[in-house]
Amino acid sequence: MSSKKRELQKKKREKAIRRAQMKKSVRNIAIGAAIVLVLGLIGYFIYYKTVLITAPIENYSEGLNEDGTIEGVVVQDYVKLGQYQDMKVDYSELGVDESIIESQIETVLNNNKEYSTEAGTVVQLYDEINLDYVGMIDGVAFEGGSTADGGTVITVGEAGYIDDFEEQLVGQKIGSEFDIEVTFPEEYGNAELDGKDAVFSIRLNGIYSKPEFDDAFVKEHLSDVALTAEAYRAYLLEEAEKEALEQYMQTYLKDYCLVQEYPEDYVKDVMGLTKFADQQEYDYMNQLFGGAYGTLAEYKGAANELEYEAALRLRAQEIVAGHMSVQAIYEDAGLSVTSEHMDAVMEDLGATADFKLQMEEMYGKGYINQLAMKQAVVDYLMDNAEIVK
Repeated sequence: MSSKKRELQKKKREKAIRRAQMKKSVRNIAIGAAIVLVLGLIGYFIYYKTVLITAPIENYSEGLNEDGTIEGVVVQDYVKLGQYQDMKVDYSELGVDESIIESQIETVLNNNKEYSTEAGTVVQLYDEINLDYVGMIDGVAFEGGSTADGGTVITVGEAGYIDDFEEQLVGQKIGSEFDIEVTFPEEYGNAELDGKDAVFSIRLNGIYSKPEFDDAFVKEHLSDVALTAEAYRAYLLEEAEKEALEQYMQTYLKDYCLVQEYPEDYVKDVMGLTKFADQQEYDYMNQLFGGAYGTLAEYKGAANELEYEAALRLRAQEIVAGHMSVQAIYEDAGLSVTSEHMDAVMEDLGATADFKLQMEEMYGKGYINQLAMKQAVVDYLMDNAEIVK
């Protein structure tokens, strides 16, 4: 083989080697890029799940000291207090609903109806009565068509009996006995009754009537708070005003204390607590309605998880602002929690003071004391406010 031919073959080998090395380099670069991409995706997924997405927190006292104050936070560094001492509140801003007074009186009267068996009283629509009946088809009593001993109590027009049963009671008199005729619907749901004509033998035993709201009624039933009808109305108005003022102060704490900055750690804690509450509600509703609500984000009206997280943060910041405002006033005014404040908290939680230890085990001392602290602040604001009419 000539030297020229050998030289040519050598160059071809070198070229092939370079081409192979280039392909290997490109392959290695591609593999490296793929590894970087996968690691990046894994990293983002971890970041997404651990940083961007809030984990629910079940511990109500998360982020709180046992006395109810926020862990590691000097609230005065975050909140600028408004004028909370000797506040003047325009009565019109309270929005007292005086119409509720008559509604409450009506409820009291309904709860103290008087039962009368005196014959002759005419039954009207929506009267509450006691009656006996025996239902028969072709002269034979049918199962489930008769009352037990002592009769049954119904509100005429609201009992849900088959069509025309209750209507035929209107105009009849207490103490009377009579028959009414009805026809069961074709698809009543009971093959023995579907579409059948029936006769009910009725006896009207008695009627419940509302007493007169007068001084005598108040003395008999409401003497713990009033002795006259006028005084009881005044008591109800005072209670309505007190409730309206409390709501006003709750709004004041949330809206009128300027929060200049939010402590991030506590915001995250409240986000976790709020998400836990959302999850509990979502699970209950989905169980109740057979999983009709999609994801948690969709249930809360968000397009996706990140949109839900953004809304969750805003909700948490609003809650944190309220907590910090309460603590700032509590500390600035030198307040302390009393047994009355704690009793009010227990009542709100559906328990009595005797169950304080059980409530602390359930919610934690921090949460219970934070609620008591808020009650102390609200009471202080109410006691020191001047209502301007």
